[in-house]
Amino acid sequence: MEATTNVIYITSSCNLACDYCYETSDRPNKTISYDEIDAFFKYIENHSSPFSHVSIFGGEPLLYPELVDYIIDKVIGEYNYKHYSISLFTNGILLLDDNVFNWFINTCKRGNISPTISYDGSHSFRRKDKLGNCVNNKIEEVMRRLDQVNDFLYSISFTLHKNNYDTCVEDIIEILETFSPYKISISINCKEIADKYGDYKMATELLRPYMIEIYKRYHIPICEYTCSLCKKCIPNNKNIYAVPSYIGGIESPKFTQKDFNLWSYIS
Repeated sequence: MEATTNVIYITSSCNLACDYCYETSDRPNKTISYDEIDAFFKYIENHSSPFSHVSIFGGEPLLYPELVDYIIDKVIGEYNYKHYSISLFTNGILLLDDNVFNWFINTCKRGNISPTISYDGSHSFRRKDKLGNCVNNKIEEVMRRLDQVNDFLYSISFTLHKNNYDTCVEDIIEILETFSPYKISISINCKEIADKYGDYKMATELLRPYMIEIYKRYHIPICEYTCSLCKKCIPNNKNIYAVPSYIGGIESPKFTQKDFNLWSYIS
């Protein structure tokens, strides 16, 4: 059985300024509307299979908690017969606020969401705020707080790039020794790896035996590397995107190294 990943791009706004972000500084400043969310759910009702996935994405989606709540209400209410699962990607910085943190935990439990926190390991200093300060210590504090919540699962999105390629094995072991994510998803900055090592596929494939050994030791999936061992996810072959200022859905095949600019679809 295959499923579709339905990505709702809530906003292009972000409270960080990471220097390797795939979004360029000239992206339009756009936030999705309630009407556009409604139209997107109508679209995927007929273009995605049951048991597909809704991914809440940005920018930083927690800048607009009311939109997050609205999407979750859609999934667990009006469209509950579709049996969509939900994920939410965040850099986590806003969770340092107690009020936001409490809302976040309750919201995730209400929607049966296991959120994903972006963190690239202690040897990478490229996640930065608007003043250029590294925010690793803040992200680590958020994960410590999440680890203290009973029966709460979260994952980590680890971007592999030119500055942490050489230390990524050490970084991932350190993460698993320090924090308690239920999985780590590797996102590859293909261009940076290719520019530094010549062939990004070969360079990233060289890491596979190390990731497999980590999985065998810690029993924590490392997505894209241990999928053949884990086998817990339903594969998908299509992404459908909702973006601000666009009515409906933008369909794209699953891809790795390919230029794909969502903003080209909007005025």
